[in-house]
Amino acid sequence: MRKNLIASILVLCLCISTLIGCSNSKNIGISQGSKQDTSQETNQENKQDSNAKELSIVCTIFPQYDWVREILGDRADQAELTLLLDNGVDLHSYQPTAEDITKIISCDLFIYVGGESDQWVNDVLAVWLSLKNAEVICKSISAALSDIDIENGNVYEENRSAYETKLADLDKDYQKTVDSATRTTLLIGDRFPFRYLVDDYGLDYYAAFVGCSAETEASFETIVFLAEKTEELKLPAVCVLESSNQEIAKTIISNTKTKDQKVLVLDSMQSITAVDVTKGEKYLSIMNHNLQVLKEALN
Repeated sequence: MRKNLIASILVLCLCISTLIGCSNSKNIGISQGSKQDTSQETNQENKQDSNAKELSIVCTIFPQYDWVREILGDRADQAELTLLLDNGVDLHSYQPTAEDITKIISCDLFIYVGGESDQWVNDVLAVWLSLKNAEVICKSISAALSDIDIENGNVYEENRSAYETKLADLDKDYQKTVDSATRTTLLIGDRFPFRYLVDDYGLDYYAAFVGCSAETEASFETIVFLAEKTEELKLPAVCVLESSNQEIAKTIISNTKTKDQKVLVLDSMQSITAVDVTKGEKYLSIMNHNLQVLKEALN
């Protein structure tokens, strides 16, 4: 079961080579092929390869990968599920191998998120870190799986519905945390891929860099500004991403009067590896971790 993904591949390669900055998109891209290939040659190949997985699915990033696993449920063993960024590489420096491109061309379902031009590197962090957006994306994934595997469409829909309940419950926990918090502002001494997350719950924020910026050094003026905001708002912590060396956050803290703020780590899920997946890491477990960090940062 092969599909025509030439256009998607060209877009993928173009996006990776240009590595453009973040936008404000909420789109999910799902490319799929037809399971109704009735050619004699294809049918013969299918008979010879009776041990092959029923579905071949490629996801660019971990959250999509985990959502697909949840929606597949007990049928996950019947699918060959591939995570392209499985070695902790930064999304914006990812370079596809020939094997990656082959997998994308030959899979039944290719799932990526991106901007209006299907440029999946655009703002994908901000999209997947919103529980509300995750519910929307899971609906699209379930619909796509049902299209290519009609016989099990009801199973996918039931799994999606059960998973959506978990997402909704966690969403309520986030809202309760914010509603009862002492503060309503986060300060991040790092890049800021959490725009949709803070917008979901009406939080304010200050960050060293805009969006998914590739910058690694903050200006003196930025450091001073953030240190002053930390003092003014009496913030107990400066947040960073999981891949941060924490130098900027520590410099901000060292420029406050009290110098006693904590450094807290928010997980953007960029660094998830294949090993983490085998150990049972899940989207919900990471978002639960972020909720605990949020509680500490706002109180």
